[in-house]
Amino acid sequence: MTLRPFHRGSAPAFLAGVALAIGTQVGAGLLLYGGPGLLPALSVILATAMVSLALGLASGASGSVEEARRAWLLLLLAFTAAAVFSGGWQLFRGFGARPLTQGLGLALLVALPLYLGGRLLSQLGTPASGTRAPGPPALVGGAVGLLVLGHLFFPTLSPTAVLLLCVVAVSGGALAHGWLLDELVREETVETGEAGLVVRRSRRVRPPLDVLTVEDRPSVRLVRRGDGGPLHPVDVGLEDDLLPSLPAPERVLALGWRVMPAATRGVPAGAAVTLVHPMPEGVRALLAGLPGTSRHSEDVRILEGAAAAYLLGGPAASAEAALEAADWVLVDATELEGLGDQPWSRLRGLLRPGGTLILTGATEAPTDHGGTGKRGLLAPLRAGARFFGSAGAYVGPSPVEGGVGAGGAAGREGLLVFASEAGRVWPDTMGRLLLVLPDGD
Repeated sequence: MTLRPFHRGSAPAFLAGVALAIGTQVGAGLLLYGGPGLLPALSVILATAMVSLALGLASGASGSVEEARRAWLLLLLAFTAAAVFSGGWQLFRGFGARPLTQGLGLALLVALPLYLGGRLLSQLGTPASGTRAPGPPALVGGAVGLLVLGHLFFPTLSPTAVLLLCVVAVSGGALAHGWLLDELVREETVETGEAGLVVRRSRRVRPPLDVLTVEDRPSVRLVRRGDGGPLHPVDVGLEDDLLPSLPAPERVLALGWRVMPAATRGVPAGAAVTLVHPMPEGVRALLAGLPGTSRHSEDVRILEGAAAAYLLGGPAASAEAALEAADWVLVDATELEGLGDQPWSRLRGLLRPGGTLILTGATEAPTDHGGTGKRGLLAPLRAGARFFGSAGAYVGPSPVEGGVGAGGAAGREGLLVFASEAGRVWPDTMGRLLLVLPDGD
C-alpha cells in the first residue's frame, strides 16, 4: 500500500480511531481515579463503551455527503464537551465523586463519543464515502492512540489537554474526508418512466464537473453541461454559432436525442417545436430536468415513434401524415444509420422554402474509394447534394476527450448543413470548428 492511497482512503478512519481510543482511556482514568472498587468500575466503563460503539455502528448510514459531514461535526462537539467536563472535573475535584456526576462523566467522556464515533465509522463504510474499509485503520489508529497516550502524553499533559488533542485529531480526519468527498463524482438519477432509459447528472467539486448524460442503454445518446449548455465542440458550434446565424423559424422539427436541447434552447420564442422519438415520456423527463431550456415539456409537441418510421413510411404512414414541413429540421445522425440514401428525399420534403436541414453527430471514418483509402463522412454528403440546392459540412474535433460518456468513433465529428435554396451563404466560422465546403467530388 502506497502512502498516497493510505492517506486518502484510510486516514479519516485512522484519525477517528486515535481520538476514540485516547478519549476512552482518558475518561476511564478520570472516573477511576481515587475511587474504590477498581474492577467493578472498570467493567461498567468498558461495557458502556462497547454498547455505545455497537449502537453507533448499528444506527445505519445513508451514505449522503451531508450525513457524513454532520457525523464529523457531532463527534467534534462530543469531544469538545468531554474536554469541558474534564476541565470542570479537575477544577472541582471530581464534583465530590457523587453518583450523578460520575454518571454524567460516563456519558460525556465515554458513551457519547463512542456512540457518535460508531455512527461516523458506519458512514465511512458506505461506498459513497470514498474511503477504504474503516475497521482496520480505525483499530490501528486506536492502538496507536493508546500507545501515544501511555508513553508520550502521560503524565506530561492533563486529561483536558489530551482531549483537546482529540478534537484536533477529529478535525484532521474531517478535513481529510472532506478532500475525498470533494473529488468524488456524485450521480443523481432522474426518473424517466421509460425502460432502458437513464438520465443522470454527475457532479464533482474538485476538479469541477457538472455533466448531464442520457443513456439509451447500452449507448450514450446525449452529453450536456450541468447548466444544460452544450459540451461537445460540434454542439457548441451548432447552438452558439450556426443557429443564431439563420433566419428565425416559424416551425422546428427535431429527430433524435442529440438535437432536442438545440430545439428547445436555441429556438426563438413563438416558434412551434415538434420532437420525434419513440420514448415520449423520457423526452418529457429530459426537458423537465434540462436546465436553461426555453420550453416546458407541455409546450412542445412530441410524436411517438422512431425517426426511421417517419422517414421511410410503411407502418408509420398514418403518423407520418402528422409531420408538418419546418423551417429548421434538426436530425441526429444516429437516427439515419443503415438507411442509405432513401431518407434524404423525405427530409427534403419536410423542409419549407428557404429552410435549413442540419444533421449533427456525423463522424468521419475511413472509406474505400477504389482502394484510395480516402476518408468520408458516415452520412454521405454526395447523396444529400442531389436533393438540396446547396450544402456545407462543418467538421471539427472528436467529442471531448475524457468527458463523461464522450465515446464516439475515431476521427472527426461534424455537422452536415443543407438548404432548400441554391446559393446559400454559410457562416465563415463556427467557433472551434473548421468550415469545409463540398468540392463536387
